[in-house]
Amino acid sequence: MNDIIIIGDDAQGIADIKCCLQNHFQTKDLESLRAFLGIEVTRCTKGITLFQRKYVLDISDISLLGCRAANALIEDNVNLLPDQEEILDDRGRY
Repeated sequence: MNDIIIIGDDAQGIADIKCCLQNHFQTKDLESLRAFLGIEVTRCTKGITLFQRKYVLDISDISLLGCRAANALIEDNVNLLPDQEEILDDRGRY
């Protein structure tokens, strides 16, 4: 099974892509995204929020909670915008 997420602000363009894919492949449109690859997705007026709660619970089930933590390479709550300057000092690390 292969999954794909199509996002954008052009509703007609998204509809056209879905139609094209359905003409060439057997597809199923799941409509609003709720989860993908173990990441939960929620929407609000300010945008979307991604949660890894299920992943963390799965880790706790297999006793990995005692593993060493690693420092985050990017600041918390960073707003990424298309016209924003480069925020990553060393893109190769990511």
